[in-house]
Amino acid sequence: MMTDDTESFLNSWRTVFGVPEKRLLCTWHVDRSWRRSIVKLIKKPENQIQAYKVVRCLLMEIEEEAFYIMLQEALKNFNETDKFREFKNYFEHVYCKRTEAWAYCHRKWLGINTNMHIESMHRTIKYVYLQGKKVKRLDRALFYLMKFVRDRVFDRLICLEKGKISSKIAQLRSWPRIN
Repeated sequence: MMTDDTESFLNSWRTVFGVPEKRLLCTWHVDRSWRRSIVKLIKKPENQIQAYKVVRCLLMEIEEEAFYIMLQEALKNFNETDKFREFKNYFEHVYCKRTEAWAYCHRKWLGINTNMHIESMHRTIKYVYLQGKKVKRLDRALFYLMKFVRDRVFDRLICLEKGKISSKIAQLRSWPRIN
C-alpha cells in the first residue's frame, strides 16, 4: 500500500482491510516534505540545494548496501556543521527510522518504484480538467472526474479501433497462458 505521510488513510485501511503487508510512502509526498523542511530549517539557498541533492540521492539509490553507507555518511556530514544540524535532527527523527517506507532500495522487488501513473493522472486532472484550481464542491469534482474517465475511455476505443497495441498490452499478450 502506498500512502502519503499521514496516518489517516492508513488507519482507515487497517479498519477495513487489516494491516497491510507493506506500507510505502509516496515519493512525491516525501520529496515535498523534504523540500519544505529544508527551506524552513536551512537558511542559505546554496546549503538548501546541497542538502536536497544529498537526500534525493539517498531516495533514488537502488542498492541497499550502498544506500546504508550513503545514509551514514550523509548524517555524519549533516552533523559536522551547524548549518545542517537542525535538518539532520528532523531527517533522522522522521525518516531514518523507516527507510523501508521511502527508499527505492526497499522497493526493488515489489514490481514498482514509484506511483508515476497515479501522479500523471492526478496532474492531468488538476491542470487539464481543473485548470489548476481547487474544487470545493463535490458535484463539480465528480463532473470533472467523469469527463476525464469519458476521455480516457474514448482514447482507448480509438486505440482499439486503430489496432495500436501499447507496450504493456504487448508484454501481457506475450506471457504464456496458464490454463
